[in-house]
Amino acid sequence: SHQSLSPQLTRVCIARPSAPELQLDSPLLGLPGAYALTAAIAANEAFLQRPLERSELESALGSPALGEPGRLGVVELGDGSLVLDDTYNSSPASVRSSAAVARDLARQRGSRLLLVIGEMRELGSFSGAAHRELGPDLARLDPDVLIAFGGEAQELLSGLAGARARTAFALDAPGALELLESERRPGDVILVKASRGLRAERIVAGLSAGTGPAEAEGTRS
Repeated sequence: SHQSLSPQLTRVCIARPSAPELQLDSPLLGLPGAYALTAAIAANEAFLQRPLERSELESALGSPALGEPGRLGVVELGDGSLVLDDTYNSSPASVRSSAAVARDLARQRGSRLLLVIGEMRELGSFSGAAHRELGPDLARLDPDVLIAFGGEAQELLSGLAGARARTAFALDAPGALELLESERRPGDVILVKASRGLRAERIVAGLSAGTGPAEAEGTRS
């Protein structure tokens, strides 16, 4: 089981058949992170042929080398917004999973939820249907804003008809960043996710380098 403790930590409880239950605070977020941690522990214990000690696990979880860029990492902006950088790759299942993590964080913080979802590539003849079918699942998460960008990502907006979310489409990542900057507010939770070829990390970099809307307005006044 797992429980969100903060934007940076998830508490994971792991039952082991021949060893005490583990309760660990993991920087790997949400259910995807809990699955990854559980699989890693199981593989290492099978290789070592012994249960891992809590001290060993805490040391590993505290390593700065843990995780990979673009895999549901947290970037905190100066205006208090949280960006979930999940730009390494994308698929229907991983979009649903990451969007659910973003929804949990937004609910925990009492924040608005903004989803910036790029095209899922390499789906072949199923691509159009996969994007259309994703729309209603994202609508059920009740985002405040959903920006789709790149190719067939436009198809997922058809599944949000009647939803509360403000929606928009951009041709590419720079266009999505421009739309996002006009929509976001301080304190938002923002998920950025797309297939690698769209170079969606440019959106995260642009948000990190820029000023928040409140600061920008203050500068102009």
